[in-house]
Amino acid sequence: MAPIRLPRRIPVAVRPPRTMLWRVHRTRHGALWYGPHGDPPSNRFDAPASEYGVCYFGESLDVSFLETLVRGADVVAQAEVAARTASYVATTEEMRFLQFEGAGLVRLKIGGDVAHAADYAPCQRMACDLYEQHPDIDGIQFRSRWDTSSLCWAVFDRAKAKVGPARGKQSLGDYDVIGPTLERHDIAVV
Repeated sequence: MAPIRLPRRIPVAVRPPRTMLWRVHRTRHGALWYGPHGDPPSNRFDAPASEYGVCYFGESLDVSFLETLVRGADVVAQAEVAARTASYVATTEEMRFLQFEGAGLVRLKIGGDVAHAADYAPCQRMACDLYEQHPDIDGIQFRSRWDTSSLCWAVFDRAKAKVGPARGKQSLGDYDVIGPTLERHDIAVV
């Protein structure tokens, strides 16, 4: 797949202070874990050689669950659900993101097929270029691959001071927490 080249003037989406960001995360890491740091990069906007860390968020518990555990499946392992917690944070100041969705794709000269491709290497390389060339950008705003009506954010570790502490921690092992999401999307936990 061809590389994604950043234009001279990148498309920027601005999120105001107190924007709520949701995260479904391994309980052992905590909500504000900026990986991969030594782990091989496995997510869309991870640093190709672990040059920096990235923390992924969604605009709701639903989309965070879909992005983290479901990824197109209709069955999720109970052990994977039980090992995770849902938390939310509020941004503490304005944040600036590369707009990797909507009209931003036109400016980047790519389509949804590239933005949501199974091959993550072009997105990882683009994210690294963004990190190195635009120190004023806090991360990437994108649409969920599994629910394109929902926004998600990949926040670079350099912006961690703009993200408040984790709040509302809830175990996903509690059906009252995750049940509505499972029912809404017809997902089974086994």
